[in-house]
Parts: sequence; structure tokens; C-alpha cells
Amino acid sequence: MTPEEPWDADAYADAADGTPPETRGNDRSGPSAGNTVQDNQGQVVSADSINGGVHQYHQYREFLGEAATRRLRHAAELGPDRVREILATFCPSDARKYTAFTEELARHRLGLVTGEPGRGRTSAAIHALATLRPGEPVDEVIADADVADAGLAGITLSSERPRFMDLSDLRGPGAEQRAAVRKLVEKVRASGALLIVICRSGPWEQELAACRARLRVDAPAHAVDVFRHVMGGLYGVDRARRWAADPRVAAALSGAGPDSAVRLARDAERTSSPHAPLAEEDHTAWIERALKEFTDAADVLPGWFPHDRDDRENEFLRVLTQAVALLEGAPSPTVVHHAHGLAERWGVSPMRPTPISGGGFTEYLSGIGAHLHQDRVRFHRPGHGDDALGHLWREHPDARASFQEWACAATPALSRGERVEVARRWLTLARRYRDPAPLETLLDQWSASPTLQPAAVPAIAEAAVTRELGAPIRNRLYRIASSRKPTPRDRMVLEVCRVYGRIQPKTALTRLRHLAGKAQEAWKEDLLRALEDIAAEPGNLPVVLDAVSEWVDGDGRRSTLAARALLRLLEAQAPEDFRVLNGLRRGALEPGTVSAAWCAVHLSAVRPDPVLWSWLDALAVQRRTDGPVPASLLGAASRNPGFADTLGRCARRWSHAHTRTSPAVEELRCALDET
Repeated sequence: MTPEEPWDADAYADAADGTPPETRGNDRSGPSAGNTVQDNQGQVVSADSINGGVHQYHQYREFLGEAATRRLRHAAELGPDRVREILATFCPSDARKYTAFTEELARHRLGLVTGEPGRGRTSAAIHALATLRPGEPVDEVIADADVADAGLAGITLSSERPRFMDLSDLRGPGAEQRAAVRKLVEKVRASGALLIVICRSGPWEQELAACRARLRVDAPAHAVDVFRHVMGGLYGVDRARRWAADPRVAAALSGAGPDSAVRLARDAERTSSPHAPLAEEDHTAWIERALKEFTDAADVLPGWFPHDRDDRENEFLRVLTQAVALLEGAPSPTVVHHAHGLAERWGVSPMRPTPISGGGFTEYLSGIGAHLHQDRVRFHRPGHGDDALGHLWREHPDARASFQEWACAATPALSRGERVEVARRWLTLARRYRDPAPLETLLDQWSASPTLQPAAVPAIAEAAVTRELGAPIRNRLYRIASSRKPTPRDRMVLEVCRVYGRIQPKTALTRLRHLAGKAQEAWKEDLLRALEDIAAEPGNLPVVLDAVSEWVDGDGRRSTLAARALLRLLEAQAPEDFRVLNGLRRGALEPGTVSAAWCAVHLSAVRPDPVLWSWLDALAVQRRTDGPVPASLLGAASRNPGFADTLGRCARRWSHAHTRTSPAVEELRCALDET
């Protein structure tokens, strides 16, 4: 299924940052740094930047490009910006316990942080790791709750980069998962790598007994303490204390969480006067400006609580608020049409009985804090629409289902970029309330539409890597992929895994493995290219080779597709195809990984002769007769006599076809004879 419009590779990133494409400068003026994790085995998510080079296949309309891949990295909260933010804002709820924990962690290098989610466990872990290893990226080891071994088998942690692993989503761990966690902890202890494990209290005591440094987080830090800490970093301890002691600031932070405290500190920074020192009245005015900014950004929703209108008009203003909240940026006729449709669905009287009755549309928009700009409807305040959607979701749960059904019917009439933006708003709502339901609706209702499916893919892919929604979304993707009955959602899962698999390859490949067993002829090629896309990300090629090699188990659909994918990755017809050869020569690939791929191909019904021939061509131009390239071929031959026969036959034919002998190829033939 393909949408009716060409798909812009970076459309999602353009819509997400709210900047019109025509006003955005080119942000690709310099080369991007790659993911350079030496030991990335798929479950380790690196904090380095991502090269998101786009395949130039026009049919890849759901593919997102470099900018959107960077957005995924940011959503996963592993980028350097996120680490810097935690270093600047983290405040432990118990400073004495936290200090003792970091001291023990420095000595033993293996730590455990326990407590319930939402109390700051991850921030504490990242802060401790970044403090002990300043300037180094912090990686995350992903535990996949849908896999028997939690996806931890085969992970190597040989480098010195600090890491953390969250086991909170493994609520009822099985024996294999427990064994995998125990084995990983033993490997970490033996290697001396720096790792912090995060979990709920109780389930993992035996497996994590080796963790000497321990921290229990019973509650999040007090908002006033966080505010004082952040303000101290901005303006010094004395001014931070003065702000925190102000009764108005204390009242604003009463009952608030750490995030609100950070936001108030940022508002204070944004509204500060450029002149210093400040007189008393200037300081008072500064506090008032910051508090006004802080209060105005709260749940103040014009249109929901007007007291100067009758109930019927008030209800339509609520309808209009929700319609604009989801369709913001759309033309006014579109918004009016769909607002009337939502009013009809909810049994609310229309805006006016005739097209010329009452005041104009602008008057209605002013009543909900919105306006028209070039015939496009927008709220006055950025974030107002997200607040309105959140208010409906929180205060009127019985309206959720009907509102989502209306949205699914209204969105196809929008432009491509507007559809992408609607999906992003559902993602924002889902993250705000840690509720995957809005995105599950996208999976269920948008997957069958060739118009809506491409717009939903980036939002769901981003959700799959977020801390708030990653586990439930990946679980839903797994259940769809592993079901026996093919459905339109399979194609949606394929595209989602292709996108988020660039930064979490192993969990995505687990789901693609199930899809490969029931791939429809219409999208087999897309599945093959999805594997190529994931493998193209630096550090992912060995992960893909290892995983796809295990898919081959005979002559079935999955085995044939896996063999075709492996041969594409092994291809060496042109220099741009030398991924595996170059990886071997640079030491980024182990010969054993490539040997296993060759053996897997031989077990299938796919003939490897043309690709083997291209390898012999590449081998012929090198002067050395040893090295990782021939070692990978000979390793496969020693494992599989059938492959040895195929390689030997191909090498003889190659030698007979060339009048000039190649020392490297002849040496390979001699080694095969000895084998």
C-alpha cells in the first residue's frame, strides 16, 4: 500500500519541530558522527549521534531520513543533550545515600538502583555514570520482555563506556530471563565494565546479588530542592536561596514535581533582566514575571470555562477547542467542517443555524484562544493544543473513543504534513499520560489506510524507543508480528521496526523475524530493504548478520527471505556494496560472524554462486593471501562441507575463466583442498 502523495523523507522531523520547511536552513552542512560503539550487539543503545543516510528508493515513502533518526535518538533520552540536562538539574531525594552509592560504584563498578518507576531512578543512574565518567556517552542495555532470554544473550561489554539496564518491564521473569540476567552480571563483573541495573524492589535479589553499590529511591526529590539546585547553577547559591524562600515561589511549587521545578527555573532564566545587580523592586518584578510565565503555561484553557455564554454555545466552544487542538494549522474551512462533524457525533448544537448567523468565525476562535493566520487556524499560545487534548483525555474519559474515531475519519482530508502532525499530537498525549492507548488506535485504525499509515509510522516508531511507552508499544508490535493471521497491521509493524530498528536493532529484528514467516509477496521487497536500512547504521551490521543467520532453518518462507537478505548484505559487485568486506578489513566485523552468514545461506534454497564470484573478484585484487576475508570463507567451509564444495567449485570456475591467476584465489583453493 502506498500513499497518494510522494513522501518527503524528513517530513516528520519538519512537522515535529514546528518550523515551516520553507524557512528552515540546511542543517547538514557538515558530516555527522556515526555510532561508534565497538561492541554494540543490538541491545546496547549508543548515545552517539546517528548517520541516517536515506536510501534513494522513491517507493520508500515511509522512510524518514537523517533528521527524524536524530529525533529518535533524542526520544530515547540517550543523547549528549539529555545527559547534560540531567547533570544540570538532577537533585537526589537523599543526598547522603546517593553520595554513598556513587562512592561504592566507583570502587565496585556494578550498581543497583531500586524503587518504583517515576521516582527518578533512571536520572540517578545516568547522573552517577556521567559523573564518574565525565565526557563519555552513557549507553543503555535494552531488556526485551517478549523474548525468552530478554534479548540479553550474546551481548558483549568489552569496552569501557558506562551503561545502565532497566529490568522494570520484566514483571514476571521466567527461568531463561533470570539466567540471562545472571550471566550478563557475571560477565560485567569479570570484565570490570561500569554498569548500573535498575529494577523494582524484590524480583531480582538473587540474580543481582553481585551488585555491591546499592541505592533505593523511595520518592522523587522535593520540587523546592530541585528548584534551588537548578537556580544555584544559574545564578549562585545566595540568589537561589532567596528565590526559594519567597512565599509566592513556595506556593507555586507546593505539590509540584521535579519537572515543574525545572520549568520554573527555566522561566526565571528566560524572564531575567540583563541588568545586574537588581534593586529590590526589580527583583520582585522578576519573580512576578517568572511566576506569570509559569502560571500561563498551566492548564488554562479558554473555551472550556467561559462564564459569559449560555450552555449550548459553551459546549460548541469545547468542541471547537478539541477540533483545533488536533487540526491546528489546517485551513479554516477544513476545521469548521470537521468541528461540525465532531459536534454532531457528540450531540452538540452547531456553531450557528445558518452560514451567516451570529458572529464570525474569528469571534469564535478568540473565545478559545485561537486566531487565523493566512486562513490557517492556530492557538495564540504554543502548547495550548496539547493542553486541550490532555484536558479532554484526563477529565472526559468517556469521550476518548468517539474522539479518536472522529479523528481517524477527519485526518485523511488533510495534507501529508498535517497528517504527520496529527499523529505527532497523539504521541505527545500518550507520552504525557504514559498511556499507549492513542498509539494503539493508530496501529489498529490507521494501518488499513494507505493515506494514514505513512503518517502514523514515525510517531509509533518514536514511541517504541521512549522510556514512557517503549515497553508496551514494543509488546504490541510483537503480538501483531507473532500472530498467525496476516493483517494490514503487519505492514505497519514492518515500517515501524525499520525506523526504530536503526537505534534498537535487536528488538526490531525479533519482530521482523516473525513477519518474515508470513511476509506477503507485495511487501517482501520492503522487508528486505528494511533489513538493509537497519544494517546500514554504523555498528548494526554484525547485529543484523547474527540475527538473520538464525532465521534460516530450512526451505520455508522465512529461510528463503533471510538468505536473500544475507546475500544482499554480502554483495560485493560495486565498491558501495562492500559493506561486509570493508567491515572485515577494518576489524568492525569478526570473521566468525560472516562465516555463520555464509553457512546460513547454504542451508537455504538460494544459490550463493553470483555473490561468491564477486567475493573472488574482490579477493583477487588484494596482494595478501591471508587476512579476515579469506578467513571468513574458510571458516564457513570448515563448518559446512556442503559450502566447502560450493566454494571450491566456484573458485575453480573463476580460475578457469581468468587467464591471469590470482595468488589470493589460488591460496584459497589450496586451503580448501586441505580442509
